[in-house]
Amino acid sequence: MTYCVWLRPCFIGIDKLLTASSQLLEIPSNLIIKKVKPDRYIAFICTAWGIIATLTGIVQTYGGLIAVRLLLGAVEAGLFPGLVTYLTMFYSRNQLAVRVGYLFIASAIAGAMGGIIAYGVGFLDGAHGLRAWRWLMFIEGTRAGRYLT
Repeated sequence: MTYCVWLRPCFIGIDKLLTASSQLLEIPSNLIIKKVKPDRYIAFICTAWGIIATLTGIVQTYGGLIAVRLLLGAVEAGLFPGLVTYLTMFYSRNQLAVRVGYLFIASAIAGAMGGIIAYGVGFLDGAHGLRAWRWLMFIEGTRAGRYLT
């Protein structure tokens, strides 16, 4: 049997909630972008993502974890469409494809760097009585909020 970071089989597959809520809410998120300015919407998404990611580190129950993962997926649903919409304000159709390509490359690099950071944070396991995954969520959440100020 495979165990996750909580070492309990009941938590396996909880990451699928983020993906499911993100995919289900992408279209409604696109409709919101049309009503709200993309720059404000992206700022809201980044702020909310940072807060929710930080709160993931303090979750104590299974129900709380489900709620936080669903909220995180809901917030994340609007990020990529919001960024593409924002880029359409500045670039022509011919230039837009290259900029969206840069966005995909930046996402891949961020994923690779996130893995390296997660590896380093893994050494904090047990520090101040917290598991490494909690440290990772605290660090990621506070860093997201820091870049907005």
